[in-house]
Amino acid sequence: MKILSSLFPARKLTYNFRGQLVSAINVHATSALIAALCAITIGPTIAFSDDNLCVYRNDQGVTVQVNGQDKIPSRFKNNSHCFTGQNTNYLASPDNVSLEGSTGRRVLNTSLGKMELRWSRSVQSLFRRSPEKALSDAATAAAKALRSNGFPSQLAEKARTLPWKIVFMDDTAPASEIPQNLISNCHPAWMTAPANLYIVSQRVAAGCESNRQKKAQGVSDSELAHILIHEMGHVIEYLMIGNLQSAEKMRAEGFASWFEQFASDYSSSVKDGSVKDYYMNLAKESFRSSPSGFNFQGSAYDYARASTYFHAVVRRGGIRSLIEVYDTIAKDKSSLATAISKVMRWDKQRLEEEAKKVT
Repeated sequence: MKILSSLFPARKLTYNFRGQLVSAINVHATSALIAALCAITIGPTIAFSDDNLCVYRNDQGVTVQVNGQDKIPSRFKNNSHCFTGQNTNYLASPDNVSLEGSTGRRVLNTSLGKMELRWSRSVQSLFRRSPEKALSDAATAAAKALRSNGFPSQLAEKARTLPWKIVFMDDTAPASEIPQNLISNCHPAWMTAPANLYIVSQRVAAGCESNRQKKAQGVSDSELAHILIHEMGHVIEYLMIGNLQSAEKMRAEGFASWFEQFASDYSSSVKDGSVKDYYMNLAKESFRSSPSGFNFQGSAYDYARASTYFHAVVRRGGIRSLIEVYDTIAKDKSSLATAISKVMRWDKQRLEEEAKKVT
């Protein structure tokens, strides 16, 4: 969930960019670089919902979410409600998320199509640019990236037909509308298919510090741009493989992180190469720690390491080869590694070698 050196200012955080405890990262913590990077939040992610959700109000009147009816204390069972599978409002649509106080609503005609935007006006002071301008700029960068050599022209055309819905909300969204794991893990942003983007403004601006009164003095244009581009990357992947998108989290986050690096160079507010440099520094540490492979756990290092597979394919075969990999995933319902093996003729060892070269 997903950020950068001088471009994305460091903050004193307990959590990494994916909402997981930094202390859980298995890397060389003695490195000065690691110490600096662990203080930074990265961008956003794709939301994976559970099949069974129940909500109830506790003694303090607070709505609590749990996974399964058996997790509801007996005295609250009569005042609870459960949702199952596809019949759930586990995550409210961006146009239905409750926003406190005065709100803004705009329908923007962007380079990626029409986008319905809502935001709580109380969060505007957290950003140097208004939500409308930030969203429009990110969409322009993503659209330019899709028009670059190698992407099929119909991909950008499909993006323009999507029902884009985006909400910039504060961190007091009702618990009954947001999945418990996204609340407890302090995710700053996420995406759900086909094109729903959620931005928790305070978490983008001030991280996950327990003192929520300590607000950032305006998030840089570049930081907000790459966060939005990352989430748009999830949408682009959905267009390529549909519901298979959520089948492999390493691939989904690796692609979005690669697209974030690639498309950010088309942004007017992001310095060319700066996002990739940040990710590659993280990836180098991951390769030092686990040179032969890694187990994706969702840390900042894992997101960066996963993105190197996409860089490796593009480096050797261009974006056309990357599209061929995705065509294979869609056709065979295969994993990323299997599809790369089929298209590039790389075994696992060769894939790791090629990925390390891009760092």
